[in-house]
This record gives sequence, C-alpha cells and structure tokens, in this order.
Amino acid sequence: MNGRGMGASCVGCVILAGALAFAASVSTRPAAADIQPAPTMGYTVVARFPHSMASYTEGFFYLDGLFYEGTGLEGHSAVLAIQPETGKVVRKVELAPEYFGEGIVDWGASIYEWTWTSHICFVYERATFRRVKQLSYTGEGWGMTRTKEQIVTSDGSANLTFRDPETFSTVRTITVHDGLAVVESSMSWSLSRVRSTRISGTRIKSRAPRRTTGT
Repeated sequence: MNGRGMGASCVGCVILAGALAFAASVSTRPAAADIQPAPTMGYTVVARFPHSMASYTEGFFYLDGLFYEGTGLEGHSAVLAIQPETGKVVRKVELAPEYFGEGIVDWGASIYEWTWTSHICFVYERATFRRVKQLSYTGEGWGMTRTKEQIVTSDGSANLTFRDPETFSTVRTITVHDGLAVVESSMSWSLSRVRSTRISGTRIKSRAPRRTTGT
C-alpha cells in the first residue's frame, strides 16, 4: 500500500481473522446480470502484538515465526524482521535516503521490496537481508503479493499487475470492480485468490478481480 493515508504508524499490530470465503471468478466479459457488489466481511481480533510507532508501515507479512515489515518515507525506509511477541527487530536493512519503500513479498529464499516512484525493486536474501539484485519497472509502486507462479502488484489504481519474478516484467493485468464500478485498490492474498480490499472504519470489503484488461 502507499503511504498517503494508508501506511500510518500504529501502537499495536492487530491480527484479524474473518470469514473470507465467497465464490469469484476472472472473466473477460461477464454478463451485467451476473455481476454482484463486493460482499462486506466481518472480522475477529484474535491476537495483539507490539509495534513501533517509528515504523511507517507499507508492507507486512508473517513467515516462519517472524513478522517481516517494509517501511516508507524518504530517509526512513527499511525492511525489518521482527519477533512478534516482543517487537524486537532481529534483522534490518535500510534503503538509501532517496528511496520511499513500499510493498514487500516473500519469494522462495528471497524478499522483494519495491519503491514508490524510483522504479526500482530490491531483492534480498531473506536469511541475511543481503541484497542480491535489483529490478526495474514503470509506474508507481504500491502493494505487493504473490501467487505460486507470479508476483502481483498494485499501483494505487484499479489495476493489479501479475509479474515474472525473475525479470519483474508484466505477464498480464486485470482491473478490479465492485459490481460494475471500477475501484482503486490495495490487496491481500487469501484462499488461493488475489483479493483487492478496501478498509473503512470497521468495515472490510473484499473484491475478487473480474475483468481482464491484458493478456
């Protein structure tokens, strides 16, 4: 997600568990009568963990007993590995001050972190945070997730882009709708589907992408 209004610091990291199951499909031209508004989901707080007020969170995931967090703002962007129970940072790599860090995602033994407007994606060895390569792209960097085969990114628009992990080149692009309306999106990965989500107050709307705008 991007830092303008979406990545504000928080006192506690809250884990949410919700009923996320609903049928959805990706099609090129669904019939208008078949298109339904995105359902609004409930959630349950199942745990609370400490979180640094200094972190301007842009990317976040849990893997193998650790939280991995990507933070933003020029001069403050970094990738961190954090012990959930204590909030202790056990590993950290900082970006050069000219970069605004954005979403992060795990891919095999690596972590990908891209940037807001610098058109650079950094790839790190997850066990050491040693930088192993960097990739380029066009447009803005916002959210990032993955499937089993591809990395999926958002740029703040209604589009989700599926990318080749080796080259970061575009494989295909889809446009997210809420019913017939095009929506700006962030995203998460759940139940073997990419879902675009919008969170407002205590209401969470989940949208599965329906229309293909690329190949």
